[in-house]
Amino acid sequence: MPEESPRDELNGERKPSSVSTPKSQLGAGARGGLARRVRALRDSGPGSGSGGAWLRRLRNRASERWREVEATNRHRIVAGLILAAVVLVVWLVLIPIAPCGFPGGDRCAPDDDAIALVPEDALAYVHLDVDPESDQFAAATEIGRRLPLLSRLAVSGLANVAGTSVDYAKQVEPWSGGEVALVALPAGTTGQRVLMVEADDEGAADEFAAELLGPKQSTESAGGTDVSIGPRDTAWAIEDGFLLLGSRLGLTRMLGDDGPSLADAAPPVLDELPDERLAYGYVSPDGARALFGPGGAGPIDTFIDAAATTGAAASLSADDVGLSLAIRSDLDPDRSDASPGFFAALPAFTPSLDERIGPATLAYLGLGDPGEGLGSLLAQARTSSPGLVAAFRRESRRLGEQAGIDIDRDLLPLLGSEAALSLQPVAVNGDTPVPGVTPDAGTPYVSLLAAGADPTEARRSLERLERPVAKALGEKQDGKAATFTTIQVAGLQAHSLAVSDAVDLTWATWDDLLAITTNSLGIAQPRSQGSGLDEAEKYRAVTEDFPDSVSLIAYLDLTGLLNLGEQAGLATDPTYATYAPDLRTLTAAALGVAAGDERIATDLRIAVGPREAPEIDASPLGGE
Repeated sequence: MPEESPRDELNGERKPSSVSTPKSQLGAGARGGLARRVRALRDSGPGSGSGGAWLRRLRNRASERWREVEATNRHRIVAGLILAAVVLVVWLVLIPIAPCGFPGGDRCAPDDDAIALVPEDALAYVHLDVDPESDQFAAATEIGRRLPLLSRLAVSGLANVAGTSVDYAKQVEPWSGGEVALVALPAGTTGQRVLMVEADDEGAADEFAAELLGPKQSTESAGGTDVSIGPRDTAWAIEDGFLLLGSRLGLTRMLGDDGPSLADAAPPVLDELPDERLAYGYVSPDGARALFGPGGAGPIDTFIDAAATTGAAASLSADDVGLSLAIRSDLDPDRSDASPGFFAALPAFTPSLDERIGPATLAYLGLGDPGEGLGSLLAQARTSSPGLVAAFRRESRRLGEQAGIDIDRDLLPLLGSEAALSLQPVAVNGDTPVPGVTPDAGTPYVSLLAAGADPTEARRSLERLERPVAKALGEKQDGKAATFTTIQVAGLQAHSLAVSDAVDLTWATWDDLLAITTNSLGIAQPRSQGSGLDEAEKYRAVTEDFPDSVSLIAYLDLTGLLNLGEQAGLATDPTYATYAPDLRTLTAAALGVAAGDERIATDLRIAVGPREAPEIDASPLGGE
């Protein structure tokens, strides 16, 4: 028999319990605590005090009215309320997080029908969402209004199709659908490119292409599709609702391929990209080596590792904060071990020193176990840059002769388990700031903060270094060589060398931290109890989606850096002045890289603020 529930103190009725809990399962303390909570609820809840009497009478009248309702109707009302609650939960909770394909879910990747036309062995593929009704396009359009000049530069490549200038907004947008794509195919000796534009109005697309290639055109068939050939072997065709524009060889290769498509192949790396994206691209292993390998785009290869990748992809997303670029490269572990990339040398770590540097930091670079990372990079450089390694070894021997210091043995271990290199402003007092005009903040200082260092070993090594450093950097005074002096900074004994009017090379150790800075503020700041960079609004906005563990993290306060540049004379440069209103709208940027033997994951985030100058209306695809 279920145990009866306690008497309801509010209406004098006893209610049956739906679940029975034997008293033996409740300890004396638990039973006592429960009783106290019931009494507290009774004494302090509705019905207590003078105001409670009115509530009690109101509740009793409502209870009487409810009992007067016929039982069947009461059941219907209760069922309706339950159904309404379920609908509310589904609408407010489940639908917003529904998986792709679930009706109402809003986290799906944009439609991509073009990929079904792309052969599986394509070297590269890029897809752009130009659907005016999509959230991503709307967000990108808003950013385009804030950055009219830069957005037009970014899409200038779309203004030249088949060697002829094209106004997308006037000549293409009226008949196009929501997709634009570009594919590079392994055809001929250098590969061939084909532009794909979704055609909602195929008749208008025909007219556009025919006018674009000129009157002297011939026709041939490729895979059962008519292909129009224009001057210089340029060609166009309509296939499955898309206008294809490119070289004759490219279209023939694309339309004549009856094998699996890139959509059928479904490269796994595409699933690692964010679902919400304005544009994305994919490169095959062969495409990566052709585009980014030796002789290709070397800087990009740093984030892809073309020698070891099994496929790489990137996406561009827009939201109310700004723009996000995600790059993912899946690696072959065996190839990665045999020829490690740049980030393979950098150990993974969880950033913590961003709490120690100032919230107004202009630039920050964080590394984990930098001693190990620099040693691994030097090992890599023996093959790729032997001259650099030889120069490093010469300087190392010279330092050993002068100070008895071995860089590998004595200096690199000082950098501890984590290091933060930062550029910070010198705070100055001034008048109330004027919008668009930043007062001179003085010469910023550079600081290196290392955690996990042995303070005893650090002091011993740095004291041995003071003499050769002073000889190399210090200014002579009264004909005497400069020397480090002992000063007090934030309760610490620090060592300082006057290098110039704006630079005092200073170092100090405390706890497990080592600080080397060009201004004693670089020691006072991490010892203060104030907020750090991790609490700064700009920094959090551009790093909040980064993984907890990274191989490298970098941050730039773009507003502060531009202010410094303008104070240094950049504002007088005519080219800069043209783009200054757009550039000032970019407020901050951050880069996070998480690398391992099987993957390199890179995230770049740029915050775009409101535009202060008069706005020029511009869509992300240009036009009037």
